[in-house]
Amino acid sequence: MQTLSILVFSLLSLFASKDEPMHYATTDMTFAEFYAAELNLMASRLKADGVDAWTAATSNKAKCFESMIVSSDSKTLEGVKQVNVAMTDRVYRSLRNKSRFTFVDTPHKKYKLLNANGTFGKFTGKAVKISGVRAYIYSGREAMFGNYDISLDGLPKQVNTRRNVLGIVLTTSNGKRYGMLPLANTWFRPGEISFAVQPYNEPHAGAAIPFHHTASLEGATITNITYIIKDGDDISIDCKLYVKKQCKAQLTVEPTKTGKAIVSIVNAPNDAKYKMSKMVVRRKGDRYSTPLKPSDYSYENGVVTVKKPVAGAKYIITMESGRYISIGASFSFE
Repeated sequence: MQTLSILVFSLLSLFASKDEPMHYATTDMTFAEFYAAELNLMASRLKADGVDAWTAATSNKAKCFESMIVSSDSKTLEGVKQVNVAMTDRVYRSLRNKSRFTFVDTPHKKYKLLNANGTFGKFTGKAVKISGVRAYIYSGREAMFGNYDISLDGLPKQVNTRRNVLGIVLTTSNGKRYGMLPLANTWFRPGEISFAVQPYNEPHAGAAIPFHHTASLEGATITNITYIIKDGDDISIDCKLYVKKQCKAQLTVEPTKTGKAIVSIVNAPNDAKYKMSKMVVRRKGDRYSTPLKPSDYSYENGVVTVKKPVAGAKYIITMESGRYISIGASFSFE
């Protein structure tokens, strides 16, 4: 019913616009208002699911997003600012709050149509599909800012999260769409997206990440990522990213004095079929970890053998499953 209501009001406004003069303006929107038509959901539903203002864990990061409404203390992103809108003359004359809008003389190339009921339609314009962009998804121990991290390489230069990206929409194979929130889901680098499907506190200062609006992504396959660009064509990227299911599996590692370590997996689902995917090492004094080559170690029957173990270095093992989130554990040799 929600989707049908949005569609009916949008069509009525569209048909009316053929015979009536159009008025163009800009206005600030809450995230729920902005995403409602893009996701085919009512703004009230989105707000109830946490698509709303969000306070960053660290100060002054919010104001780096130039297209967003920022609170006076520079900590909270409250919505999307100066969104292009248009309305028919009939809707214009019925407006009770014209002060909300800043009217302009020049027609917008791309805009949201204001419906007679006060809601905003989906952006006009087109989405340009870009090839050559590589998308990856990380889960479990490998995800740093949520239950899942998405990384995209090869995005075109016109995609700038800080300046001209108004929103990001994920679409799954069953047609559902999800709107991403700045700082909660998207970061300064355009190719970094994260989300949660259950309660999760971000690592910097422990702020709770909203997750109800993305909870149903668990077990789904993301087939498209679209960047909504201000005053330009949207950027559409087809992909195939399976959002692995959460589980309570845990990995434990017990090192021995012979360069071997005993690996155990507990609480894993029967169909998990975890396999060792990689091992990295971080030696004393190193800032980053270094991947080990397959020739540097072996794994067989639950035992990892490091050919040239370094005393005091931190080794990290990652196990992958085709169905469930990755698990990992670290250990050191004395």
